[in-house]
Amino acid sequence: MKKANRSGRIVLYLFGAAVLALLLAKVDAPDWGAPPAAELLPELPAYRHVEGQTITVYVGALAKGGAILAGQPQLAATVAVVDAVDAALGVFEELGARVEEIALPDMDAAYTVGTITVAVEGAAVHAANLRERPELSSDELRAAFELGSFYSGVDYVQAQRVRRQVMQATERAMVPFDAVVMPTSPVPTTPIASSPPEHAMLRPRNTMPFNVLGLPGISVPCGFTGDGLPVGLQIVGKAFDE
Repeated sequence: MKKANRSGRIVLYLFGAAVLALLLAKVDAPDWGAPPAAELLPELPAYRHVEGQTITVYVGALAKGGAILAGQPQLAATVAVVDAVDAALGVFEELGARVEEIALPDMDAAYTVGTITVAVEGAAVHAANLRERPELSSDELRAAFELGSFYSGVDYVQAQRVRRQVMQATERAMVPFDAVVMPTSPVPTTPIASSPPEHAMLRPRNTMPFNVLGLPGISVPCGFTGDGLPVGLQIVGKAFDE
């Protein structure tokens, strides 16, 4: 699926996610990169083990004491997130996977492309609602869509050009590996009532780039913080490799 499709919280178990992938991952005829339908997905039993697979960690994303996100040290993951994901990698190794590190292409550029694309397309789709019923949208969502109206057509087109370049570079970098893993979010979950406003931009730091690049990904629980709040592990595959 070379599109930014997301299934949301539909299934309770990974096997259910595999079944859902079989239903969603169909050939998209206009997609220049789509392989024949028979090559899209293996049989379901292949989802039940990782032995012999090569799993790569986004370089720097698990640095002790603060993970480097998208190559930028100022965007560090919390220690609780790092520790939980570190433990999950240990489980992969115990199950027979080979864990290595990878330096991906410019994920900052992919994140910026995603921000522009979502803001512009959201502003276009929700223009009438924002104009006639702005109170129905949250302050955060309304601000994001209003931002989209300030980008020019040139900004949007340039973003799509960068998107294609980063997509191709990322696909080349991922060829030797079966999956890339990293924290789903650099910050742990917080109660809705006390969620820091700055977390709104931090949460999609690791997911936005792969949505933009059209790569299949899933977030699975991998532990808890000292306060009992869940931490997610993002697993990303190659294009059409659900």
